[in-house]
Amino acid sequence: IELVKSYPPSFFSLCWSYSIYLELRRWTSIQLRNYFLTASILLLVGCTLEVFTPLANVSDAFREFAYKGTFIYGDTERDFEVFGGVRPKLFTQEPSHIARMFLVSSTFYLVFSSSPFRYFIYLMLNGSMYILVRSTTQPAFILIGMSVALFLAPIESKSAFKIITRLMGVAVIAAFLTMIAAIFASERLVLLMQGKDASTFQRMIGPFL
Repeated sequence: IELVKSYPPSFFSLCWSYSIYLELRRWTSIQLRNYFLTASILLLVGCTLEVFTPLANVSDAFREFAYKGTFIYGDTERDFEVFGGVRPKLFTQEPSHIARMFLVSSTFYLVFSSSPFRYFIYLMLNGSMYILVRSTTQPAFILIGMSVALFLAPIESKSAFKIITRLMGVAVIAAFLTMIAAIFASERLVLLMQGKDASTFQRMIGPFL
């Protein structure tokens, strides 16, 4: 029965996604770049305001009203213990929703942008968001986003040197992101290794079992 119940939402999601795809095909790369950059900045500003201003009270009141007390984020105490504060939800059910949406927006900005500073902007945006949200999966997805952008970027010369240079760039970024994750999320990584981080298990390990 539960499997049958999942069919209508899945069908609706596919139709909705395809409709968005058809609409975005009409946009130019400059419009797409500006849209996703604006979305990334708005998400970053919203999370910053939720952390440092009373916007958190408004967000919590909306979440309680909109979700009727169900599926409400319940790891606030753990966040205080591990990160020393509350992670922003910004009117969503939990911080991971914000992290995923931000990664999608910023990665699409990186893909559609032709600015010579786009990789720097991408890392600055995601670094700032990581400090606020502290999602353990974010460094990995940042690496994936930059790898996709490097793969899709046109190569003027198909020389082995340029290809190797790009691969080395990805390797350096991977090492840097691993170091940052180890510094800022060390306590949660310990919980993950000890099998005490239920949320990460449910999202990344449980679905494969």
